[in-house]
Amino acid sequence: SPDKGEFARARADLTELRAENGRLRTKLADAANLRDGLTEAERELAELQEENKRLRQALRDAEGDKQRAHEQSQRRLAELAKEAQNVRASLEECQSLRAKEVSDAWAAARAAEAKHQQTLATLRELLTSQREGGSLPLAAAAVAAAAVTDEELTMSPQQPRSGGGGRHIAADT
Repeated sequence: SPDKGEFARARADLTELRAENGRLRTKLADAANLRDGLTEAERELAELQEENKRLRQALRDAEGDKQRAHEQSQRRLAELAKEAQNVRASLEECQSLRAKEVSDAWAAARAAEAKHQQTLATLRELLTSQREGGSLPLAAAAVAAAAVTDEELTMSPQQPRSGGGGRHIAADT
């Protein structure tokens, strides 16, 4: 009977359509899962891109800070080098001045000693001439006394004076 054949065909078509419907539902579920996975992947990608952007900016900032710190260190190092150079120059100038002062002091001491020795020689001559019976002319005695000043009597040939202090009379006999 044709109704049975059609019914069997309809049943087979229904079974096939149900199977197709199941496959389509599975594919639809897979597509939904893929869509959800894709959406999640896109969200993660956007987050990673944003984090990458933040990290790149942080790196640029850190490099800028590092460069500024380096430049500041270089400036400070240059300032310290210049200061050290100025201190060295000042030290050399002070040492030079000290050496000149010492040299001048020794020269003054030698000159004072020479004048002292000359004065003592003049006094010896005057004393010798007086002892030998000669009379000491009043003018020569005044000249000799004027030649022996207080400062000349305080100078010592071994220790040039560098200012005040106790009195020292060099003995010469």
